[in-house]
Amino acid sequence: MQSNTKRHPQQRGLILLHPDGYLEVFAERGVEFHVARIPAAFSIEGECQAEEVMEALLPGRFRELYRADYLREVASTRPLLPSTLKQALGMKDLLRLLGDLPAKLQEAAA
Repeated sequence: MQSNTKRHPQQRGLILLHPDGYLEVFAERGVEFHVARIPAAFSIEGECQAEEVMEALLPGRFRELYRADYLREVASTRPLLPSTLKQALGMKDLLRLLGDLPAKLQEAAA
């Protein structure tokens, strides 16, 4: 069965987080970004209030995007330490090996 609806190619964006907190936002043409900052808070209640303040300051067209079902990615602004990078690369290699395991077991059984 063939669909008559055309799929629009997804537009892409890239956000780079520098160790000093500096952000760079890259995107294909036609993608509009708004970077918002949540004020620092030191209690659960303060965090809730800080998010409410940030939301109130968002331009309307971006406020409507601030919904859990629109969240596409999460990251941290903590510096990426060499030890953390080494651990992440090791985990990636391990996951690749585990993914190859079923095929290797089939080869061994044949």
